[in-house]
Amino acid sequence: MLAKKHLLGPTLFLFLTVPVLADSVTVGCSGAAGGPFDYTSISDALTALHAISFRDHDVTISGTCSEYVHIFDFENLRLLGTAGAILLDPGTDPQPTLNIDRSEHIQIETLIIRGADQSVDLVRIFTHSDVQFRDSVIERGDGFGMFINGLSHVRVFGTAIQDNGGGVRVALGSTFELGEPGGDATPALVQRNRGVGISVDSDSIVGIYTDTAIQDNGGPGLRLFESTANFCCSTGERKILRNLIGINANQSNVRFNGPTRIEENQAWGILLNHGSSARLFGQSVRNNGLEGIFVLRTSEVDLNSSEISDNAAGGLVLRENSAARVQGNTITDNGAEGIHISYLSTMSLFGGNTISQNRGFDVFCAPDSHALGTKSGVGIMSCPRFNQTPDPEPGGPPKP
Repeated sequence: MLAKKHLLGPTLFLFLTVPVLADSVTVGCSGAAGGPFDYTSISDALTALHAISFRDHDVTISGTCSEYVHIFDFENLRLLGTAGAILLDPGTDPQPTLNIDRSEHIQIETLIIRGADQSVDLVRIFTHSDVQFRDSVIERGDGFGMFINGLSHVRVFGTAIQDNGGGVRVALGSTFELGEPGGDATPALVQRNRGVGISVDSDSIVGIYTDTAIQDNGGPGLRLFESTANFCCSTGERKILRNLIGINANQSNVRFNGPTRIEENQAWGILLNHGSSARLFGQSVRNNGLEGIFVLRTSEVDLNSSEISDNAAGGLVLRENSAARVQGNTITDNGAEGIHISYLSTMSLFGGNTISQNRGFDVFCAPDSHALGTKSGVGIMSCPRFNQTPDPEPGGPPKP
C-alpha cells in the first residue's frame, strides 16, 4: 500500500508542473545573439504554448522575426522584446503583421513592429480584446499603424506610432488610451503619419493623457465622428502640433482637463461641426493657419481660462446656430476678429477676459446673432444685439 502511494505521488507532481515549466519561452529570429532559444519564430512559440494552456505565458523575443503573428484566444500573454527586437512584415501577403483577436490582458513590450509596402493595417485588435503596448514602436505600415475594433480596449505607454498611412483607427465601441494619467517616463507619440493621426468613430472613446504628442500628421491630428475624446490631467502637457487640422469633431464631444497645446496646425486648431461640443480649461490654441476654434452647425464650446492667439484668421468663430460661453480667456493678436458670431449664433460673455489687439473687431456679431454678458476686458466691439448683464446665465459659468 505504501509503495503504491509512493508511485502515484511523483506521477501527479510531474503532471501538475508541465504548464509551469512551459509558460516562459524564448524566440531567436534572424540576427539574434546569445541562445540557445526555444523557438525560431513567434508563431511556433504561440502554437506550442496554446496547446498547453490558453493563458499565463511570457515570450521573450530576440532578433528580427519576419512573419505574420496571430494571437487568438489567449489570456495573460506577454511578448517581450530584447534590445532591437523587430517583428517585420515579410511582405508576402497583404494581411496585418500582428493580429490580436478575442484575447485579454495581452502585453507587448519593447518591440518594434515594422511594416512593408502593403495596403493593410499593421496591427489589428478585434473582438473584445484587451491589449497594452509599452515602450514599443509601430511604424512604416501602408494602412493604419493600428486598427482597434469590436469593443476592444488598447492602452499605449511610451510608444511611438509613426510613419504609417494613418496612425490609429478606433471603431465600434472601442477604447484607446494614449499615454498614462500618472505620467510616462517616455512620451507616447502619434506622429508623421501620412493621413489622420487618430480616427475615432462609432461610439468609441479616446483618452489622451500626460506628456503625449499628436504631431506632424498629414491629416487631422484627431478626427472624431459620433465619439468622445478626453484630455487629462493636470500633470504634464498634451500637444497637438503641426497637423492638417488639430482636432476635427463631427457629432462628437471633446473634454479638456489640464494643459494642452493645440498649435501650428495648417488649418483650424479645433473644428466643431454638426452638433459637437468642447469644454476647454487652461488650453493654448495658437499659431494655427486658419481660425483657432471654428464652431458651426449647432455646435457649442465652453471656453475658460485659455489662450487663443496669433492664429492667421480669427480666434473664435461661431456660425449656424452655434453657441459659446466665454470666461477668463486671453484672445489676442489674431489675424481677423477675436470672436466672430453669425448665422443665428449666440455667446455668453462672463468676466475676466482679455479680448483685444485683434486685426479685426475684438468681438463682432452679425445682425442675426447676439451676445450677452459683460464688456469688461473687450477692446473694440461691433455687436448691435449685445445685452449687457452681470450674470448672463443663472448659476454662472460651468466649472471644470
